[in-house]
Amino acid sequence: MKKLLLIILLLLALPLVSCDGETPSESLPSESVPEVSTHVCDFSGRVKYDENGHFVTCECGEVSRNEHEFEDLEIIKEATCVEEGSKTVKCKDCKYQETVTIPKLEHTTVKYDEAPATCLKEGVSSYERCDICDIDIGKTAIPKLEHDFEDDYCTVCESHKSIEYITFELTEYGWVAVGKPYDGNIREITELIIPTHTDQGEKVVGIEKLVPSYLGNCSWENLKKVVIPDGIKYVFKDAFSGCYYLEEVVFLSDPSTEVEIHGSPFYHCNELKEIKWPEKFVLKDAERCFYLNKKLKSIEIPEGTTTLWGYLFKDCISLRSVKIPDTVTTAGTWVFNNCYSLKEVDLGNGITNLSYEMFKGCSALETIVIPDSVTYIDRSVFYGCDELKNVVLSKNLKTLNDRAFTACTSLESITIPKSVEYLGSAIFENCNSLKEINYEGTIEEWNNIPHVDKKSVLSGSKVEKIICSDGVIEL
Repeated sequence: MKKLLLIILLLLALPLVSCDGETPSESLPSESVPEVSTHVCDFSGRVKYDENGHFVTCECGEVSRNEHEFEDLEIIKEATCVEEGSKTVKCKDCKYQETVTIPKLEHTTVKYDEAPATCLKEGVSSYERCDICDIDIGKTAIPKLEHDFEDDYCTVCESHKSIEYITFELTEYGWVAVGKPYDGNIREITELIIPTHTDQGEKVVGIEKLVPSYLGNCSWENLKKVVIPDGIKYVFKDAFSGCYYLEEVVFLSDPSTEVEIHGSPFYHCNELKEIKWPEKFVLKDAERCFYLNKKLKSIEIPEGTTTLWGYLFKDCISLRSVKIPDTVTTAGTWVFNNCYSLKEVDLGNGITNLSYEMFKGCSALETIVIPDSVTYIDRSVFYGCDELKNVVLSKNLKTLNDRAFTACTSLESITIPKSVEYLGSAIFENCNSLKEINYEGTIEEWNNIPHVDKKSVLSGSKVEKIICSDGVIEL
């Protein structure tokens, strides 16, 4: 074995010889051997980044690049079932940030069964509703059924046929009933029953203008009666305005429900004879509310009303009696002007003024008791009340203005309280039956009433003397 190893080493030590007897080095061209580089790249320098990743460049130009590894930094907008969200993310290894989209969430749904249509309300197909976003999925409307009217009432829903001429609007108060545009068939309606719910099942709380017009005239030509069910809380301006042939309005309100009457819903209802009021109702901004209700015979103003608005009962020529609650404190102009059938008036105990021409032309009025709350009687308040015989003035009256009792031809006597501070001109003009005036103060106090012009106070009158507490002034 040792001899074999020795032979191998000797053979390796012998110079290689080519076939021609030359050594290999003598047959190869001479050539330089490149030097081996010893440079090692340094990537410990400043880290840079772009949208594709972050990297470090060696001074030799070699680049070491890595991809970003992101983590959430801030939610900008949360994702919902209907809308994508967005958020800001930041690389864990560098300062690079970007905004990315958050995918929409999946709907979480609840299934609803089909709701059949009726003649009052559309139906809906079965559908699903997302609990998160409240969106209905697969919901479609089922058209309403046709009414089947028999003797003016639908045999299916029991609605009165007048519902065919009413639509509904959503206001700040809630859903209100409104008249549809003119339809020639509306002339057939004699009785109108206000619906309690819209055709979509929403509760109706008020009544707006129900009277469509045709060529400027009310088109409900044969409407005689209106029924207002419980639940109606508001009757607004012009609700029945110009409904010339309406005779009766009936409220079916629960005693606990207060109904507000706004503006002039009964203006120019010439044939209106009776309003069956709810137990609790109040007038609000009710100027001209009953103006030209020529058949209205009596009315009791509701408790809680604070103002008698202008023209409130003007030209209610059949009105015979009225009762005003103690809550009323002020009155506008012409409240009962030209109510020539008015015989009984209870002014209550809260009103403080009688306004301009308030009772002018009330030719049937025979007696008036003016409560002690009244301090001011304006001009021409009782002008032309030619049947007025008995007048009791307020003990706290301060002003009795011009022509307050002009042409009260039946007035025979009157007592003026000593509280009066001003007497206007021609107060008793053409009061041909008035021969004397009683004054609760003394002669000196009469003569010293501020701003009084004695001649103009009694101008045009037949007064012959003023009876004072301490004597008589002959005129």
